Amino acid sequence: MPFDFAVEDMPQEAGTISNRLEEEQIDFHYAELHAIRFDGTWTSKENNADERQRTFLLFSSEQLAQAGVDVEQPEEGEAIYYNTRAIIEGMELSFPKEVKFIATNDEEMQLTVSNFKLENVMNYRFFGDQLIVSEATFQSIRENIQVGEFAEVLTYETFQLLDADQSDVASNIFLGNVESDLFITDFHTSYEQSIQTFGLLIFIAGFLGIVFLLSTGSILYFKQMTEAEQEKEHYRTLRQLGFQVNDIMKGIIRKQLFVYIIPLAIGLLHAAFALNVGSVLIVASMLTPIIMSMAAYITIYLMFTILTIRYYRSIVRKAL
Repeated sequence: MPFDFAVEDMPQEAGTISNRLEEEQIDFHYAELHAIRFDGTWTSKENNADERQRTFLLFSSEQLAQAGVDVEQPEEGEAIYYNTRAIIEGMELSFPKEVKFIATNDEEMQLTVSNFKLENVMNYRFFGDQLIVSEATFQSIRENIQVGEFAEVLTYETFQLLDADQSDVASNIFLGNVESDLFITDFHTSYEQSIQTFGLLIFIAGFLGIVFLLSTGSILYFKQMTEAEQEKEHYRTLRQLGFQVNDIMKGIIRKQLFVYIIPLAIGLLHAAFALNVGSVLIVASMLTPIIMSMAAYITIYLMFTILTIRYYRSIVRKAL
């Protein structure tokens, strides 16, 4: 989310928010962005039958840069598609593609989308697939598109805080000066809600995961204990034949590593794939949770392996 908060065609509310932020001595950067929302159709050059009717939100890269958003500069007459949820929505990410829409006098226009970015340039709540074009292309489309039922020109008032520590105060000011029945969110509120939601999910999943790991490890551990008791006579015979404890334990250790490493490897592989899917769903890197979960997995199984080997050693020592 590039802006701490933004409002769509609400200049009076934007002025009030600006005044309140200044009263609270909160440093911010204000910018006014123009956009075009229109209905169009995705058309793949490789397969013209694969067309989808969508609503698009068109921005100028120069205006975004002036507002403090770091965006790539598209070529003249081309666009870049920005969408953090493209993978979740099953969007085919092979480019270039064409976007067709109705212009003046019901004539059809085409815009070539040359690239894709897995991010947003405008707050996610504003409806429309976000396309970025050059200022010249933006003005050309604005002059030629037919404003009406299927197209409209919008103005966004955007606010970017210069000090993140003031986000909570600024968030209260923002939410207190917009209509409560509108689906309006700001970055701080969205962030806090996400932390609470995903924090609870991570706690539940982590707790259940640890319980499951302890359960499966315990099953293997008690199975090996049972086998050790059943093999006492074999160890007694080996000791009587002159085998030392360390000689017998070498074979036992190899056996235990085989018993525990196979489920551990399968579990690590499963965790890697599961957490990779989770990172796609929440559109965020989960490298740290993946490393932590794998470390926990290895630690738990290593603990059971050591306990099993120590139990076997005590059985072998007492065999005579």
